[in-house]
Amino acid sequence: MTGEPRWREAADRTFAAFLRPGPCAGPYILNIDSEGYYWLQEWPWAGMAPDCTLNGHNSSLFGLFEYYMVTRDERARELFRGAVTTVRHYLPSFRRAGWISCYCLAHRSTNANYHRMHVGQLLELFKLTGSTVFARAADRFQSDYPNPEVAGAIQVEPGRYVALRFNADDRVSARRTVTIRRATRLGVRLRQRHRGRSEIDLLVAGGRLNGWWLAESPGRVYLRGFAAQVGYDPARKLTLSRGQTCTAYAYEDDGSVRERLGVDAGDGLTLEVGRRAVVNGVDRVRVRGGELDGYWLPLRRGIVLR
Repeated sequence: MTGEPRWREAADRTFAAFLRPGPCAGPYILNIDSEGYYWLQEWPWAGMAPDCTLNGHNSSLFGLFEYYMVTRDERARELFRGAVTTVRHYLPSFRRAGWISCYCLAHRSTNANYHRMHVGQLLELFKLTGSTVFARAADRFQSDYPNPEVAGAIQVEPGRYVALRFNADDRVSARRTVTIRRATRLGVRLRQRHRGRSEIDLLVAGGRLNGWWLAESPGRVYLRGFAAQVGYDPARKLTLSRGQTCTAYAYEDDGSVRERLGVDAGDGLTLEVGRRAVVNGVDRVRVRGGELDGYWLPLRRGIVLR
């Protein structure tokens, strides 16, 4: 960016480290594993077996991409491709279905902050490579453990519900049955998955249910507005199979409906989408371009995000 030769020289010297395989005596940053995959190690300590840390590997391969874009050095391009291939191959090993992804393969520890970083890095890999493998992986990781931090209010429709409390191990420590006699809005602190539960739970803030969790249920108990948003660049394809009909919605920021439009796929319809979110408790995608630009469609059988 500056054109100063000292920065290019520093980059060249740094890149040289990507060509020196380890483990070896002295510093190293990479190794080839027993299956022939090229790893960029965050923790290459002397006497320590490589631990294969996902976020560190990804951060390093982004550096390889940037170095190639500046220098057009074909070695950097091939190493970038090799590092991306490693991520693609090992992604199932990092994923914990329904829970936080693993920080590294050696210890398989979990950390919610690094899990969110994994989602963002996978979306960046989709942007750099155009491979929907990484976009779909980002969707799965996001669904496994969406960001718990939310703002707004919960909508609760009339009915009987079981409210829960959890201990530090995510086990239910208390439960109570409550009856809601009219549609109610409650404050919310968190929207979170507890380990071992298929449902997403909502932590109530204020009122008689303060500190209790209610299970999210589309149409009955849900966060008003948008949650678990991710953006896609480039856009992804959405296909509506033959004969599918649905209602497309345009929303205000608080989740209230601004406009609605009937959609008939006819003999089949393909659209581009640039964003996905849980909107008023329903998994939806936002169309980009065309007559439906800005409208949100539900994901369900017959409406598939590619």
